[in-house]
This record gives sequence, structure tokens and C-alpha cells, in this order.
Amino acid sequence: VEQGDNRLRADRVDYNPETGRLNARGNVRYTNCDVRNPAWFLAANRFTLDRERGSGVAKDAWLVVGDTPLLYLPRYRVSLRDERRSGFLPPETNVGGETGVELGAPFYFNLAPNHDAIIEPRILSKRGVQIAGEYRYLHRFHAGKIEGDWLDDRDYDDDDRYSYSLNHRTAVGDRLRVTAQLQRVSDDDYIEDLSGSFDLVGENYLDSGVAADYVWRGWHLNVAAENFQRADEDVDRSERLYERRPHVALSKNLHSALLNLDIGLRTEWTDFRSKYEGDDEGERFDSEIIVRNPYRRPGFYFTPSVGIRYTDYDLDDRTNRTRTLPWFSLRTGLTFEKDLRAGRYRHTIEPELFYLHVPRRNQDKLPVFDTGVSEFRFARLFEENRYSGADRIGDADQLTLALSSRWIHSRTGTEAMRLSVGHTSYFRNREVHLPDESRHASRHDYSDLSSEFSLNLNEKIRFRSSLVWDTEEEHPARYNVHLGLNAGNNRLIGLSHHYRRGDEADGGFNQGEIALHLPAGARWHWFGGWRYDLRNHKNLGIMAGLRYDACCWSLRLAGQRL
Repeated sequence: VEQGDNRLRADRVDYNPETGRLNARGNVRYTNCDVRNPAWFLAANRFTLDRERGSGVAKDAWLVVGDTPLLYLPRYRVSLRDERRSGFLPPETNVGGETGVELGAPFYFNLAPNHDAIIEPRILSKRGVQIAGEYRYLHRFHAGKIEGDWLDDRDYDDDDRYSYSLNHRTAVGDRLRVTAQLQRVSDDDYIEDLSGSFDLVGENYLDSGVAADYVWRGWHLNVAAENFQRADEDVDRSERLYERRPHVALSKNLHSALLNLDIGLRTEWTDFRSKYEGDDEGERFDSEIIVRNPYRRPGFYFTPSVGIRYTDYDLDDRTNRTRTLPWFSLRTGLTFEKDLRAGRYRHTIEPELFYLHVPRRNQDKLPVFDTGVSEFRFARLFEENRYSGADRIGDADQLTLALSSRWIHSRTGTEAMRLSVGHTSYFRNREVHLPDESRHASRHDYSDLSSEFSLNLNEKIRFRSSLVWDTEEEHPARYNVHLGLNAGNNRLIGLSHHYRRGDEADGGFNQGEIALHLPAGARWHWFGGWRYDLRNHKNLGIMAGLRYDACCWSLRLAGQRL
């Protein structure tokens, strides 16, 4: 008997065409695969298919894969429709160094069309019995997920260990967005000992908070609060994070067609709190006005910009500190174009100049709440503050020269090749710094040379690289190289090399990486990855696996070592 994808064989079949009910008895075989060579089938004494209910029931059945019976099923329900049903999901198994052999039996609850849940008892051979759960909900304006687990850990002083998390999002039209996240673990060693999917800030903090964004007629209002749980007691002072309780920001971008001006308004207020004794705490008010006058013509642009930024600190130690800084920038560039290869490509040469002037103000007495030094790269050559965050505004009297060249497909407009290189000349030393920032580079007359290169030969070969060259020592300070190959038919290979000068203490590394996915036959696939420390000659991570895809089931075996 064949009904859609359902195929059934038996010694006797009774079928009622009016009700669509089918009863089979004796040597019953049911499958969704090709009946001549099924990858799997249910072998049962009795089987009933009811098309009105959209389900089938097998009694006293075995699940047979190939020719091997794998699982006895006293009573098994088969869904004939694309719908969810409550019941056991496939069992889960894992082998880990911290937990030993893990066995889980998840049970799925189809509570409603927009609600469901999973309860999963787990046995951890090195730890004990764990109970995990997940609940999901979906409504017209909001959706979310709640997860949690509990473990009586016999390998951790017989303590009760747990984790729980909430992720929620609300959207009302195109104006209002609200997101909320809550994450907690029972102890500082939980993340290292037990697996879990957490949103980590660095490797030391769990992030929780709520944020609301409202957009109306160009105005953007953001209200947020952020809280962290330390997941590691041994945190370096430079890696400590401040909680924002709360944060309010308002911004708007205006355009005056009459004066050809783009005007940006931004203001924010934040109350910063720390979990560590001795850290500065208090409120920060930061506001900025930016006016740009863009002038564009074919092959030429000229954009002067002026801004003024005011920052006020009201700290808990009853001190009040303020900073007011104006700044000026000018960015201009040319574009030269030429058609090549009978018009198939358009070749461009694009020189750019960027001048930035920010007066010097002593900011050493200002606290540092959320500010850091952004990693130097090509895009940073055109930014008006070398720091991320409002606690420092870098002094500047500098000129950036950059040159880009592109090969563009004339028909599609996509880039076939792009090369960009640039550096900055400093007309005076930079005196504004963060407390732990090195001041050696601030005495140089030139920045490092930064470049980027991309090559898209076709849809199969893509190459990306970036390089920062130390002009003083004539040595690479940092580079990243990636080559991606897509030969079709699931043949994927990725090769990468990442380098940053310095030792491990100051973030230096030299690493190579390989990722691949290759077919090994009509249904077999190899996949794997390898990350290697070229400096210390040791593996950082290796993973390999083999996957088999049948008509309606798959098997994957994988191993990983970090």
C-alpha cells in the first residue's frame, strides 16, 4: 500500500475507502523510504493508519535500520501530517572530560500551537543525575524562551548546581522593540565544568539586562539596564566591567536641503555601578552635536565636519568633573575610472585625504567606565576618535592619506578585486591616554601602514587579507589571511592564518586554521577543522567527523578536542 510518502507491506490489509482507515496484520513493514531498499522500517504484528486523525499506530514493533533491529517499541505513533506531537525525542549522548559519559532522554510537550516545552533527565557518569528543561512561547507581539537545569554534583562537594536563563523579545509595529535577557549560574566553576549555551562577555561575565528602542520621525530613544554575574573570581582589573543601571540615550539625524547640511544630535545619561571595592562609581552625561556639509560631484567628494562634545561626571565621592571639546575634520577624495577587457570590468583608482584636529585637554582625572582602545585597522584611519566610549577623546592634529583600487564587474556591480592602503601623519605627539595604555606609539610621526586586499575570482574562490605593517621596525604588527574554496557538491575548504606580534601576556599569537567539508561517496561526507599554534607548536583545537545521509535519516559521528 502506498499513500503519499507512506509505504506499507503486510500479510493482510483491510481498507475502508469511505473513512480512509487501514488495518494491517502479519509481518507488517512500514517505512517512508523506497520499499525495495528501505534504509529503515518499522516491523510490527499490527499497524493501523487513520487518515482522518492523521496518524498511525504500530503495536509490538521494532525499529529496524538496514537489517538490524535497534529499538523495541511496544506502541508507537506515526504522524501522517507535518505537525508536532508530544513524546520522546531521540536520545542524546555525549562524552566529555569534565562530565564523563552523558545520556539524556528528552521528552517533548506540544502544549499548544504557540507553546511547547522539553524536559530532559540526564545521567552524567562523573557527576550524577541532572534535570534540564526548556519552554518556548510565541505570540503576535512577543516571543521568548526559558531554560534551566539542576544537578546534585557528587564531584563538587555534593553541592546543588544549577543554571537558568530567559530570553524575551517584543515588537510592536516598526517603532518599538524590547529585549530582555537573564542568565545565572550557581557558582564560578559552572561554565568550565558543565556544558551550556551562555552569552558570555569575554570569558568572565554572564550578561543580563533589558533594553527598549523606540523610533519616531527620525528620533531614536534607547533605554537599557545591564547586569553581570562574574563567572570567574580571578579577573584582571583591566577586564572588569561596569553595570549600567540604567542607561538612556536619545539621538536624531537631520538634513537641511536648503543649506546642504547633515546634523547629528546625540545625548546619553548612564549610572555606572561596579561589583569591586575601590572602583569609581557615579553618573555620566554625554552629549554631542555634529554638523557635516557634504559636497559631491561625479568623481569627487568634499566633506567638512565640525562637532562639539560635552561630558559631565557626578561621582559618588561627591566630585564633579566636566569636559568640553570641539573638533574639526575634512575628508575628500577622487575617483578615476576606466573600462577594461571590452567593458567587462571597470577599474578605479581612489585617493583619499582625511584631516582631523582635536584640541588637547588633560583627561587624566576622568574615570574610565566603558572606554577602550579600538584595534587599529584600515577603517580606523577615518574615525574621529581613536577610543571607543566617552571617557576619553583623543587629541589629534593629523592627516591620513589612503589609496584604494577596485576591479568591478560592469554587469553586476560586484567587486572582483579591491586593494586599499593608507597611513596617518601626526603633526604633534598625542598626550591623551588611558591609565594602562602604552605611550610609546604616541611619540611617532607616522602611524603603522594598514592595508586590506580582497579577491573574488568567481563564485568558487574568495580571498581576504588585512595587514598592519610597523613602519618603525619594518615588521608585520598584525595580519589575517583567509582563502575560501567552494567547488560545488558540498566541497568546501577554508584556510586561515592569524598573526599578532607580541607574547601571550600582551595578546600576541601566531595561528593557522583549516576547515573542510568533503563528500566521500554518494551519501557519505567528511567534515573537520584544525587550529594550530605555530609559535608554541601545539594543537589549539581539532575536530573531525563523518556523516551519512539516507533518504529520510542521517547519522553523524564527530570528535573534538580543545
